[in-house]
Amino acid sequence: MRALWDQAKHHDFADLAENEREVLLIMIDHDQEYFEMFEQADRDGRFVSDGEVDPYIHVILHHIIERQVEKREPVESHRFYYAMRERGCTHHEAIHLTMLIFAEFAFNMLHDDVPFDDNASTNLLGELTDRNPDQIQSFVEQAFSG
Repeated sequence: MRALWDQAKHHDFADLAENEREVLLIMIDHDQEYFEMFEQADRDGRFVSDGEVDPYIHVILHHIIERQVEKREPVESHRFYYAMRERGCTHHEAIHLTMLIFAEFAFNMLHDDVPFDDNASTNLLGELTDRNPDQIQSFVEQAFSG
């Protein structure tokens, strides 16, 4: 990831695979927000967190969700994303709302050493599709607070 960041700073797309190019574009999209953190990562790309968001994990989650929406896999991610867009969210905001849901299930998987719950995640995406974007974060926080 550090090597990609070094390329992102110079908008150097040479010799990149499609996935790398997509990640690099997401990094560029977040450079104002995460510039200092990208810069502070060591040469191996490790980011030592002091409670802040790990910018590399953020970028990878962005990439995962963008691919899900694009490929309609699962279709519920695609539907949720477009429902949020229809309700006034920008592309970036809709991706972040979708990430919020995915991240909770991913955290549970890693923290509790359990399989990713595809059924529960797609059911929640379907349930939240009809909600106002302003309600999503609090709903997700309540759903996972216990």
